[in-house]
Amino acid sequence: MTLTKYQINLNKAKHDYCSTQVNIKNPLAKQITDWTLNNVPKEDIHTSDDIKGYEDEPHCTVFYGIEDKNLKESIDKQLKWEGVNVLSGTLDIMDKFEQDGNDVLIIKVDGLGFRVAHNIINSITDTAGKDYQPHVTLAYVKKGVADKFLANDTFKGKQFEGPVLFCDKNENKITLKSKRSHD
Repeated sequence: MTLTKYQINLNKAKHDYCSTQVNIKNPLAKQITDWTLNNVPKEDIHTSDDIKGYEDEPHCTVFYGIEDKNLKESIDKQLKWEGVNVLSGTLDIMDKFEQDGNDVLIIKVDGLGFRVAHNIINSITDTAGKDYQPHVTLAYVKKGVADKFLANDTFKGKQFEGPVLFCDKNENKITLKSKRSHD
């Protein structure tokens, strides 16, 4: 199943901050997107001016909250130095994050490299962040909807790997240039 124009438009909100992420490649990305569209009905999706609907580009966020886009080079150099510019992860069970007015349906991600890279970027940006849980967002849903999917293990054990991307506030993505890798 492909995303409809309605669903894609919901997902194109601009962000207040820059971020870093690792995109999940096909065929796994398509499996995740198709599962979400087939199992989370449109009427369960939470929508507002600042909330996305379905996630149309499965990825694991490394760090969200970078205020200065000029830190990209510093982040790139430090991730390369530490060997965490290409990250691998293993999908775990589904879970949720609770937000005011909605829940976020996610798949937890196991991968030490994601936590290491997050901490490195946090030290560069000097941003006081929340506890970091590597995850793949599936959809922004109405309160309570995510509960029926908790502990779902459809994707448990599936692995992915990719370079860290720097995303600006308009969701333009730039692959960080480094070549070393870390699990």
